[in-house]
Amino acid sequence: RIFCTLPVTVSEAERSFSLLSRVKNFLRSTMSEERLTSLGMLPLENDLARSLNFDDVVDDFANKKSRKVHL
Repeated sequence: RIFCTLPVTVSEAERSFSLLSRVKNFLRSTMSEERLTSLGMLPLENDLARSLNFDDVVDDFANKKSRKVHL
């Protein structure tokens, strides 16, 4: 019985890791390591992310002077 249920869980996890690796490969070429790490932590900090006021986040972003990232 355990054998019958194991492949579903394993294949779902493998798909998640496969998707994550594709996203990370794309994002690595377009953003800094700090931002990539922060985006990776967002699902883990789900409660914090849900409590954010997005108007405040947009205001903070708008108030920043430089938006360019030096590589």
